[in-house]
Amino acid sequence: MPEAVIKLENNKIPIITRCLLIYKIMLEKDFEELAAKTLSKISDALDQFDEAGDLEADYQNGIITITLDSGKQFIVNQHAPSRQIWLSSPLSGGKHFSYDTASGNWQLADGVVLNTLLSAELKTLADIDISI
Repeated sequence: MPEAVIKLENNKIPIITRCLLIYKIMLEKDFEELAAKTLSKISDALDQFDEAGDLEADYQNGIITITLDSGKQFIVNQHAPSRQIWLSSPLSGGKHFSYDTASGNWQLADGVVLNTLLSAELKTLADIDISI
C-alpha cells in the first residue's frame, strides 16, 4: 500500500487531512481485507467469553454485536465509504477508527487504539479480561 509523506511542524497531521489521505490512499479492496482481518480477530477473542456465557457475541456481514449480561451492547463494524471501523459503545459512545499504517492499528486521531479501548470498556462494564 503506497504511503504519502507530509512534513509538518511537530509531525502532526490535522485529522481531516489524515482522513482524506487514508481515504485516497487505501483502496477499497485493501480496506475490506484489513477490516475483515481485524473484525475476525476481535470475534475470535470474544468467542471464549461467549461460550462461557459471560457475553453474547455475534459476527455477521462485517458487524460484530456484543451483548453483555446487563443488556448493554457494543457494535463494531466496518464503514467502507470512510475506510474506518466504527465502534458504538454504551460507555464512550460512537468512535470512528482510521487505519494507521505506521503502527498497523486502527486508532483515533488522539492515538487511542480500537482493541485497547474495547478491551478496557469490557473490563469496566463486565469485568471481562480480554486481550484483543
